Amino acid sequence: SVATDCLIFTIINQHTGAITTQHQRNDGAPTEVESDYNSGILTTSATAVFAGPSGWAGMVAINEAGNEITGSDSLIEGSYNKLHDGNKARSAFDVSYVAGFTLPITCHCGGEVLAGCSLDLFELNECPDGMNNLPGTCRNPNRGNEDARQATEFFRPCENIAYTFPHDDLATIDGHEECSDSITCCIGTACPAHPKQP
Repeated sequence: SVATDCLIFTIINQHTGAITTQHQRNDGAPTEVESDYNSGILTTSATAVFAGPSGWAGMVAINEAGNEITGSDSLIEGSYNKLHDGNKARSAFDVSYVAGFTLPITCHCGGEVLAGCSLDLFELNECPDGMNNLPGTCRNPNRGNEDARQATEFFRPCENIAYTFPHDDLATIDGHEECSDSITCCIGTACPAHPKQP
């Protein structure tokens, strides 16, 4: 059993093929506990579980197996921090395509999809020239553009539900009571859809 004062993430691969995952924690954050990475490769229908202790903050980058994690990948981002009043730690999480898009991700708690977008953006729009030079990846031209106020065309179907520009802050789920202990994130178009996606 996982320690009680942890935020448990479950990642389910519903993509049509194997995926590769890379975990990274923020500077100064404690390491994950109880993690079961499957060496970073998740076959179809496989599940990986990890837990972030109080004070944890980090991300998981996702791409198709066989493609390198490049730093322009679809991301699951999360944190689990104690508030000043000493109560239970509070979860915050999002799905981010702000660096780029590789595979669709949605995350749910308590049966409700709250973050992310299950659309395969490659099927909806063409990745612009110059942004498509990494295998299986569309880099986001708005990465690092603090002045951006909307997504570019390729990323627009997931605007406000996944990060598509640096200040796309409606995509963050912060302190949701159904998400205080565990969050499940699903990879692929077969995942439960976000109610706000087109």
